[in-house]
Amino acid sequence: MARKSYTDAQKNEIVKFALAQGRGGFSAAQKKYGVSFGALKAWTGGGKIPSKTKGKKSRIDSKPVGKVKGLKGVISALRKVLEKLESMS
Repeated sequence: MARKSYTDAQKNEIVKFALAQGRGGFSAAQKKYGVSFGALKAWTGGGKIPSKTKGKKSRIDSKPVGKVKGLKGVISALRKVLEKLESMS
């Protein structure tokens, strides 16, 4: 099998196509462009396709929720102090 070379523009087009497909993008690019899996892996820096949830936190994250609850207590205490100060004036 003859080795095929690709221009930078072709590589970018193929990589964009593969990443846009998400899961199964490498296979789709192989079928459409005839490029090898190894080439795709090398062009993408190891073949790591970013997931859509990367960097996002889960809907329920106990640490911020605990901080908010703690802040509610502080705000409540400050309101009580403010009310006492206002009643003294």
